Amino acid sequence: MIDLNEEVQSVAGKTGVITLESTDILDFAAAVEEYAPSGGAESFISGEVISGNSVVYLSGGRIYRANYAVNPESIVGITLQAANVSGVSVEVITQGIISGLSLVQDQTYFMSSNGGLTNVRPASGMSLVVGRSKDSTVLIVEFGVPILLA
Repeated sequence: MIDLNEEVQSVAGKTGVITLESTDILDFAAAVEEYAPSGGAESFISGEVISGNSVVYLSGGRIYRANYAVNPESIVGITLQAANVSGVSVEVITQGIISGLSLVQDQTYFMSSNGGLTNVRPASGMSLVVGRSKDSTVLIVEFGVPILLA
């Protein structure tokens, strides 16, 4: 539990003070619209068949579906559509908002062992936060710091 009148520190080392009056109402949806990270999609060439909404990494100028064995620094984002064959252009978002998903509302989402999205924190391999669900269809993409697990 965070005391809302004390300094807080994030994993990324950012600090700040949250101060609320008793009349303040926390409106998650409004905060998302105002403070969602700006970003956009970039085009990459696929190196293999990749499902839509997959966490991908860059190697040799092409993207591939990520897994726990890849260097976390090579992860570039989440695909916005599928690549049905190798060598096609795929839009990848590094931060921002993806809509049209099937999610559990107000959950943190992680990269799964095969590059998918899951709201279950991994117990082994690598824990990489990819974002948080605004509702049952919208993911606010903001990658966290990867943590290697035993």
